[in-house]
Amino acid sequence: MEEDLKFVIEACKEGFIRFGYSTPMLYIAGSWKKSVLFIEEACPTIEDKVNAMVVAGLQVASTQELGDVQYVMLTFHALTNLVPNSEHDTPLRLEALHFATLDVPTETQALTMYQIERDNKNNFVAFREVKGAMGAEIWSPLLTAFLRSYRSFKQ
Repeated sequence: MEEDLKFVIEACKEGFIRFGYSTPMLYIAGSWKKSVLFIEEACPTIEDKVNAMVVAGLQVASTQELGDVQYVMLTFHALTNLVPNSEHDTPLRLEALHFATLDVPTETQALTMYQIERDNKNNFVAFREVKGAMGAEIWSPLLTAFLRSYRSFKQ
């Protein structure tokens, strides 16, 4: 999985360097091969996002032979509010690249975030790890929706 994360980070860096942003992407590691699918951004509600993941699962299952899905990673670019350490601290808002992952054999989901550093002309400079958000355990309906629809098509 570490190698997969490095691959996806490099792909996202390329998007930021060339275009100033990275399109949401779904990275799927199957028992036979791996695949990348770019996701439509126009999903304003969680229901719309879940439906997009269902469609993505069906699309991948019907067009690709990946084998059994072992690992799924969803990347997306967003503004994030970090929770202050105390009630006197001001919440910190930062631009970040999020990596939501699902390790299928263990059914474990995690979130990793990298702050996006830009220069004074707003050009991408680098990603910096967000401490406390590196592998934090989460639960998201998006990754499970993708996996369920992929599996339902394959059965």
